[in-house]
Amino acid sequence: MKKILCMVTLIILSGCASLIEKASIEEQEDGTFTLAEVNETEWSGSDLSMKLIKEAESFCHERGQTFKRIELKHKNVGRFNYTNAQLIFKCN
Repeated sequence: MKKILCMVTLIILSGCASLIEKASIEEQEDGTFTLAEVNETEWSGSDLSMKLIKEAESFCHERGQTFKRIELKHKNVGRFNYTNAQLIFKCN
């Protein structure tokens, strides 16, 4: 019984151990794009924001356009050791 309890506990803890929501680019109705990510491996919202900006620049470059930042928000949640960031941008 102890072995089963230990196994279940380890499985639950390993599921909680990594909170990474992969960023995906979504086009909005007004022609802008939104890119957001939640990540516990980045300790700074600023670092995560820079990562999103680079991804958005690459996205626009692949379309033969230039990147234009509209809005950038990030938040550090030290209590739970994760950060999140949201980028709104256009490709011109």
